[in-house]
Amino acid sequence: QESSIEISRERLYITASKGSRFELLIKQWEKAGLVSRWPNSVVGVLRKHSSEEATDNTVTADSASRSKSKFQAFDDRVVRYIGTSGYEPLCESLATQCTRVVRPQWVGEMLPMNTEEGRKWRLSKGPGRDPLGFYDFVVISHNGKCAARLAETAKWKNGQNAASKVSSSLQCAFGIRSLEELQKQRRLILSSIWVLMFVTSEPIDVDWEGAHISSSIISWASNVTAKRAQGNKNREREQTTLLGHTQHATIRSRQ
Repeated sequence: QESSIEISRERLYITASKGSRFELLIKQWEKAGLVSRWPNSVVGVLRKHSSEEATDNTVTADSASRSKSKFQAFDDRVVRYIGTSGYEPLCESLATQCTRVVRPQWVGEMLPMNTEEGRKWRLSKGPGRDPLGFYDFVVISHNGKCAARLAETAKWKNGQNAASKVSSSLQCAFGIRSLEELQKQRRLILSSIWVLMFVTSEPIDVDWEGAHISSSIISWASNVTAKRAQGNKNREREQTTLLGHTQHATIRSRQ
């Protein structure tokens, strides 16, 4: 029997700086029904506490752990957007707006070129290898060593880097590090974490949908079903995703 449960590895939420071009773009997505606003009342931080510390805007996680944790909803007035029915519809919509979609396609070099139409990026599979054409924009979708190496090729003929800010922001390293080590780093550290996704036959009795967790084991918890339902309480079963912490991955790797 085919399962109706989808594996969710989607990003937590999207934010944008006030007045930025990206904010204008997100509002276009919102108008098209591709993203929606996640109410701050249901997303926040879950911290350890004693029952005496509860306040008016605090919701206990559940009756069994009433003396162990509390949920603090965000009150920072930041607008958080989530994909409507996940982020796949948004990605598919962006793909349909392209003249041509080629995947997979390795890009190993990007060179700035001044043309009659303005500055363009000439892409190729690598230095001196098959050209892939000229483009107005190059979007790097995720950090990593390959992305950093690609940005390093973005140089003018005099050797000056044409994308120095992008190149510096892509500096990263791989490996499991402790919290203390991560706080000392001036670059992004990509490390493995444990992810647990499970389904319950009945709704979980909590009043929040997503929470950053103050813990050395779990960093994030989200009721994916409730998050996508946008207030619809008529749910027969619920899917929850837990993201582990890098510190926990360090402990597990040493065992």
